[in-house]
Amino acid sequence: MSEDDHIKQNASYSFRPAGECPPTWYDEPFVGQYKLHCFYEPIVAECEEYL
Repeated sequence: MSEDDHIKQNASYSFRPAGECPPTWYDEPFVGQYKLHCFYEPIVAECEEYL
């Protein structure tokens, strides 16, 4: 596995909403929560655009 593949498969975005975590954020699926932060999995095709 190349470093680029590792990044695409293991990256996530997070933010802290005012209330509960929405099921999607910018069309990316919710994957988990830690304390008050919600984590979302980026779309692989979008990650490839920036590598």
